[in-house]
Order: sequence, then structure tokens, then C-alpha cells
Amino acid sequence: MRFFIEDNITNVTEEELEKDLLLLPEWRRVTAQRFKFLSGKVQSAKAYLLLRQALQEEYGIRDDSEFAVGRYGKPFLKDHPDIHFNLSHCKEAVMCVVDDHPVGCDIESVTRDPNLDLLKGTLSEAEQERVFGAEEPELEFMKLWTAKEAFLKQKGTGLADDLAELFSDGVPEGLIIETKAIPDRSYVYSICRKS
Repeated sequence: MRFFIEDNITNVTEEELEKDLLLLPEWRRVTAQRFKFLSGKVQSAKAYLLLRQALQEEYGIRDDSEFAVGRYGKPFLKDHPDIHFNLSHCKEAVMCVVDDHPVGCDIESVTRDPNLDLLKGTLSEAEQERVFGAEEPELEFMKLWTAKEAFLKQKGTGLADDLAELFSDGVPEGLIIETKAIPDRSYVYSICRKS
């Protein structure tokens, strides 16, 4: 398993974005340009470029691969179904993870005002106590949130499960979830992979 993070994206200019867009295949360029704001366009382009870099460095794949979508919307490489990847982005950064087994990742900004309705709907009572008892509740919430989302992305189902009950019996056997906070960059990421 290998992961890549690009966290120098907040000051990308229109001119720099145009250069990145020229490196993308037509379908991804169109996808990136659909975003209304510059930040969304940058995140979309940078995430794809990270995937391209990962595929080149880890698997020697230098061409643009054709993608297909699984039952729950998780993309995969049509010509390389044995290569698994996942992408995520937030305001500060984009990330890509590749592996020979299903893998999931999530990266999120740490906000100072976590949405209480979201918190209550996605965390168990014990997790809520952990968040509200933490020195930095918003950071603790993002650690839990990214871990849950990375797990669901690894599983390939998206947000289909009851998030509050997720991990009530611990992380499922055979999986590892790694979570890291990057305080000087104000984001948290988690990766879920086979142990």
C-alpha cells in the first residue's frame, strides 16, 4: 500500500490549473471543469494527477487507464482490476492511495464548528462522549469521521451503513485503519486497508 498527498493546493491560480488540465484525459478535464469554483476544479485535477503518479510509480502504468464503476459507484481500472485505489479531497489537500487489495481513504478539513446534528447522527454515544471530552473536540470528531468514511470506501459501499453503530464491535478483523492529524495544515486523513 502506498499513499500520496498534495497539500499545496489552496493558492493554485487559474493559470496553474490550466496547465494541470492539459495533462488530463478529456473525460477528466470535463469532470474537473464542471465544478463551479476554482477550488473544486483544482481538487478534481490534482486528485487525478496523484492517481496517475501512483500508478506510474507503483505499477509502471504510464497511459491513461479506462475506468469502470462498481455496484455502489466505486471506480476501478478496467484493464487492471487487481489494482485498487481511492481518492479523497478537502479544501487544503487531495490524497490518493493504491494497493493490491481493496483500500479506502478520507481526508477532511478540521473545522472549528462541527455540525452537531451530523455528529449525533454518525457517532455512537460512547464516541460522542469521546469527542465532547477531548481537548480539541473538532479534531477528535474528524478522526472518527475519516476513519468511518475510509472504512466504508474500502468496503466499497459508500455511506450505506448505520454510521453511529459502525465500529461498535471494533474494526473488523483483517483490516487496519490508520488516522493522522496534520495540525499545521488543518486536516486529518484516514486510510483503511487489509492487515
